[in-house]
Amino acid sequence: MLKSIATDLAMIKKELSEPGKVCGAYYQDYGAFREIYRFVARGMSRSGQQVYILLCTLTDAAGEIPVQEVLQAAMLTLREVIMYSLRRGDLFAQYSSAQYIIMLPGTAFENSGIVVERIMRRYENEVHQAALVLHCLREAMDPVE
Repeated sequence: MLKSIATDLAMIKKELSEPGKVCGAYYQDYGAFREIYRFVARGMSRSGQQVYILLCTLTDAAGEIPVQEVLQAAMLTLREVIMYSLRRGDLFAQYSSAQYIIMLPGTAFENSGIVVERIMRRYENEVHQAALVLHCLREAMDPVE
């Protein structure tokens, strides 16, 4: 009996693992991101781990949400920039039509600033459009007490 249970666990682990080589940050829909956020917040008070959250927003030069045709292509570009600017253990999701939310577990304050600069620099290099502006806000995640 015990041997079959161990075999079942090995099969489950194989089923849960990601297929192939893992590249870039972990992208999830917002609902999954929210659940992972809650799970991480629960463990933070026990582990003492620092986690930062970034909110990246695209606007036009006036600070308004760009027209949909322009925004869609820019958001796809930003998604790729974010994915390959972060570590494999970082998580992000699209929050709104013009925003991505990012979770940086185990990142110091200074390093989270470096991540913001990297994303902004890479986005500007990819887009070459002064019509769109990328804004990134960052805050430490609050642990569940």
